[in-house]
Amino acid sequence: MNTAFAEVEEKRKCKRLDFRFPMRYRLLPQSEDFAKPRSSVTGALTRDIGEGGLRFVSERFIPKSTSLLVESSPLSPYWRIKAKVCWIQKIGCNGRYNIGLSFQDGDKEGEKILSLYSK
Repeated sequence: MNTAFAEVEEKRKCKRLDFRFPMRYRLLPQSEDFAKPRSSVTGALTRDIGEGGLRFVSERFIPKSTSLLVESSPLSPYWRIKAKVCWIQKIGCNGRYNIGLSFQDGDKEGEKILSLYSK
């Protein structure tokens, strides 16, 4: 058996919805609370979303365990939630990254956000 093609174990606890929509995020320092983000807003495009988090593409490297304030664009159903970077994956040689976030404000908030897109 060729182990190079062995199945990879799924680590996600929640299923993901393949859905692309614009979002914005701000970096949060460890000591600052949810209501007072410190950095400027950066736009991004999500790739998928689930009850536990989302994945987006960024041209900026964001280190693992960084806290973010994530919100939808003003032109879609509005929501805002605190999240933490779980994983980062470089995309080819173009200087872009897939970034996986986990929501930090509980499963109920994630469920509400997901319900906005899964109708």
